[in-house]
Amino acid sequence: MKAPVSIVGVGTVTSVGLSAVQTAASVRAGISRLTETGWEGKDGNPYRGGFLAEDSLPGLHRKTFDITADSTTARLLQLAGPALHEAAEALPARGESIGLILGLRSLEPLQGMTPKFFFENLMRQSQVRFDPAASSIVVGGRAAGLLAIQEGARRIADGFGAPLIAGGVDSYYDLPRLVDLDFDGRILNEANLDGFIPGEGAGFVALAPASRRAEADPLGKILATAKGFEPGHLYSDAPMQVEGMTQTLADLFRQVSPEWLPCHTAYVNLTGEQVGAKEWAIAAMRNRPSLSDTLTLVHPAEAFGEAGAAMGPIMVSLAMRGWQRVYHTGPLLVACSADHGECAAVYLAPIRKGGASPWPS
Repeated sequence: MKAPVSIVGVGTVTSVGLSAVQTAASVRAGISRLTETGWEGKDGNPYRGGFLAEDSLPGLHRKTFDITADSTTARLLQLAGPALHEAAEALPARGESIGLILGLRSLEPLQGMTPKFFFENLMRQSQVRFDPAASSIVVGGRAAGLLAIQEGARRIADGFGAPLIAGGVDSYYDLPRLVDLDFDGRILNEANLDGFIPGEGAGFVALAPASRRAEADPLGKILATAKGFEPGHLYSDAPMQVEGMTQTLADLFRQVSPEWLPCHTAYVNLTGEQVGAKEWAIAAMRNRPSLSDTLTLVHPAEAFGEAGAAMGPIMVSLAMRGWQRVYHTGPLLVACSADHGECAAVYLAPIRKGGASPWPS
């Protein structure tokens, strides 16, 4: 990146919180909210996950169009709307066009709807006016939300004058998707201990040039971004050699000034599956000089399940709240990897107040 980019607002929706503050407080307190669905898995027990109750989701806006109630597309709108609205509260209320970079695991959840029409429905659902012409969708599995933030930061660093909102939304509350994962041996249950708990959520961050005076004080800044690809991913015949995440972290740390190293805290989308834990452990070991010996590893999926493409932005939001409440002090890392090989990482730093050091005394 040519210059740091400020994060001026955040918004999240998860099963443990309908806002960024509530989600962060629940995760910090160790609250876990997992529920059973009405669908049975192949072991004869109900699927369970970090799913929101129907009465916690806002109804579809009366002016949305071509949306079938109870469809996956409708659920994405219901999850994304409040989180997008929350993130946008820090931006100018009027008089300026806002761009949106949206991370999705794939275009399949849109069920044939074009991005343009989905964005128009999302504007109505969120009550946030943004410019579809300055907006785009980034696809990348569980890494998509973090890749969207990277794309937003790149645009601003390259001179995009207006603010941008970037993030992701995803939901595993989808019976065909759960069945496929179940028969692949991916769902955690009594018969399969090497699996993950599905979830859902949305996360967005509002971005602005670091030199710009925003309506709200910046919460933090993005110092560096990096992405990569793992050839030996979960659905590949090639052996996993952790080349993707290893190189992603190496590229990230190479961009960071020594004053911001080593990294003391890492948010990682570890889901409970052994493959993800091994990937992170090997990549971290290979990049050990840039990581503190007392590194704190945070994996919030244990609180609200695997939130898919939304996990990266949700973790960025949790990091911002950590600085506000002073249980994080120095810069930190957020990293995600996807089932089909996409890897992404961002390096975040707190805003120094009055020249104070970002490190604990």
